[in-house]
Amino acid sequence: MRKQVKFHAKVGFTLQDFYKSRYDTIEQIERTLAQTVSKVCGGCATFRTDGWWCEDGASHSDEFTGQLHKEITINLEVSCELPKENRTYEAIQQACKFLLNNNLDIEWVHVSRSEFTGMHFNVKEVE
Repeated sequence: MRKQVKFHAKVGFTLQDFYKSRYDTIEQIERTLAQTVSKVCGGCATFRTDGWWCEDGASHSDEFTGQLHKEITINLEVSCELPKENRTYEAIQQACKFLLNNNLDIEWVHVSRSEFTGMHFNVKEVE
């Protein structure tokens, strides 16, 4: 058992933005995120969901009245040892910047962070 940090990043974009990008499949976008982050942490998980946001969502208001938009959201979950925390967060940022530089119009990425005690076991060794 060891103390670890988990990051959950939500990278959202519209289908129209996807078609304007240099990517042929959404899986290529997931792979780009996974390859960059896995170089620091050894692995990660990705999954797709629908994301929703209001046009005035960045205003920090008590209530949001802007038009509601739907987007494709790639969720990236990665855990690392505490000493790798900063490098892992920077890898997430760099992977997203790489996507932007390849014409995928993303702007805001939501990242949550939590500390936990990590455990692993080899199922083949379980009696």
